[in-house]
Amino acid sequence: VTVLRVIMTGTHTWNNDMDVLLRSPTGQNIVVMSDCGDDGAGPDWTGTYTYQDGSPAMTTGTNVAGTYACTNLGAGGGATPGVDLWPAPGPGATPPSIANLAAFTGNMNGVWNLYVVDDTGVDSGNITAWSIVFQFNGVTYTWSPATGLNTTTGAVVDANPASTQTYTVTATHPNGGCTAQS
Repeated sequence: VTVLRVIMTGTHTWNNDMDVLLRSPTGQNIVVMSDCGDDGAGPDWTGTYTYQDGSPAMTTGTNVAGTYACTNLGAGGGATPGVDLWPAPGPGATPPSIANLAAFTGNMNGVWNLYVVDDTGVDSGNITAWSIVFQFNGVTYTWSPATGLNTTTGAVVDANPASTQTYTVTATHPNGGCTAQS
């Protein structure tokens, strides 16, 4: 099991002030983005951003909605990433413990946290949605009930139920027929 990508949708008026850290259930951290983008006025982090290993890094210029590698540029876009501060309930001044998304190890089950900080505190923005896509090699998935789902098979399923709904996903590995439900 590996983390394939992190997806965030939202807006922020000054994205080089945004610091975003993802923490796994085992306490590993990766800086998704920090000190990226330009200093221009107006929303310059707007839309859906996908962070995936092997993609281009964000820059100190305008980063339009799209797919990027996790990028920590350091204050002022410097070459050496700094140690950012994620105040409580965040992990505080903590350096990243892994360099890329595929390096997350251990049990992937549990609470994942996304910490977002505006390190100058004078701007505005919001994240309206975020998700993590995991990659499971050779595993098949069956989702139920079908209510509000775009499909009942596959690792990535979009849910849009009309009311509160609890879903069950069954994952089956082809070697040995191991099955797990969540």
